[in-house]
Amino acid sequence: MRENYLSIRSRGSMILEFIPREESLYDPPKQTMLYKEKKTFSMVPEHIHEFINLKSGSLEFQRDSEEGNKLLKISQTENLWEFKLQIGTSYSKQIKLKQSEMFYAQKLCEYSIPYLMGWYALGDARLAEQSLMQDPEPKDPFDSI
Repeated sequence: MRENYLSIRSRGSMILEFIPREESLYDPPKQTMLYKEKKTFSMVPEHIHEFINLKSGSLEFQRDSEEGNKLLKISQTENLWEFKLQIGTSYSKQIKLKQSEMFYAQKLCEYSIPYLMGWYALGDARLAEQSLMQDPEPKDPFDSI
């Protein structure tokens, strides 16, 4: 018989995608995304905390992956924020964000923390009732979105 409890699972990490662009062959001023060459970097909650609280200066996050050692550097230069992803010695890509874009990126991460950590379940009575059912795996209400 199940006890009356609600289990909380950590949801994961924030994924940053670096997708190169190239000029369109048919319309030179336009650029197209090269999705096949996309590279990703996942920020775990500890990294997200540091990113959210970054007001000036720089940060570095390092992760090992199948592609090799990944290094993400975030630094401020005058009115821009620079994100540089380096994978081993063969790949390097950087993007620049305006101050306002950085603000919204930090807010997006901040508001995502409850879901990433599984805390969204604590305030939802439907999930608490669902965990008391015989269903061994609670259904995620955000799967239908």
